Amino acid sequence: MVTLPATVTNALGIHCRPSLLIAREASDYPGTIRITAPGGTASAKSVLELMSLAICCHHTISITVEGPDEESVARRFVKRFEEPFDFTR
Repeated sequence: MVTLPATVTNALGIHCRPSLLIAREASDYPGTIRITAPGGTASAKSVLELMSLAICCHHTISITVEGPDEESVARRFVKRFEEPFDFTR
């Protein structure tokens, strides 16, 4: 099990569209990916669970990965949560 912190930089936080992208990517992983935020803990594979956390910009979250290649998967999801999603188009 690997747990890494990430600070959300997207101005609108992790709303519907970022949640969808994260959940799609997480669903391809055979192990477990859990996100812990001020609003609780959720599976990264569930759009609704991610949205229920109400993760805002500048929130620091914890990403916990259990399964194959835990370290590299955790780092990949840290990058995903820290990227500034741009859906203005």
